[in-house]
Amino acid sequence: MLIRLHSGGQVFFAPSARAWERSPERVRDEFQRHVRIGAGGLQGILWTWRLLLPWKGMVALAYFSHKVLRWLGPWFMLVGFVANLWLLDRPFFRALFVGQLVLYGLAAGATVVRGVPILGKAATAARFFLVLNAAVMLGFIRFALGVARPTWETAPRRA
Repeated sequence: MLIRLHSGGQVFFAPSARAWERSPERVRDEFQRHVRIGAGGLQGILWTWRLLLPWKGMVALAYFSHKVLRWLGPWFMLVGFVANLWLLDRPFFRALFVGQLVLYGLAAGATVVRGVPILGKAATAARFFLVLNAAVMLGFIRFALGVARPTWETAPRRA
């Protein structure tokens, strides 16, 4: 994004380009990686905010929808959960709240139901989704408070 900001050049899609990344062995390591990503995301926005200006056109729209909203996602989830508490007197929001509780319950019980065919996969996905969003939120907070470290050590990866 810095190259796009400073040079104004084109960004190209190369359909034959491929990249692979090995996942860390432990959820804790993936969590720490996403804490760094959250901190780096806020830093990136501060460096490249001018790409979000409306006259940047599709670049602004793509940047906002693919990056900014992703970094704000954990905050939307938190606000949605808390706001839902005040709307429990309405049937739609009561059902939505139950859905939220099911998602969080699945995530909490993921290790217990891992062996159950469909439920185990859904619970593992819910856990992964929530852990990564919590990590991004923590990274965002750490950067905002000025306690994010500029360096890191790589986590052990699966072969």
